[in-house]
Amino acid sequence: MRSAGKSATDEQRSELDEIFEQSPSLRRYAEQDLERVYLKAVRLASRETGLEAGSFPPNCPYSVDQLLDIGYLP
Repeated sequence: MRSAGKSATDEQRSELDEIFEQSPSLRRYAEQDLERVYLKAVRLASRETGLEAGSFPPNCPYSVDQLLDIGYLP
């Protein structure tokens, strides 16, 4: 459950940080599989927003470090 005043993104980043701390190999997997996961996210975002998939960048414009950084918001 989300803490008061904490965004869903911050909460998910914190949870992933804990998971990756417990199992560093999962972070390496995330780094290796980022593009595949990004394409899946684009398809989902396209369905949810009604935007064409082509309106999203063709490759993930963020690194895993940026995606996990609680202080980073593009």
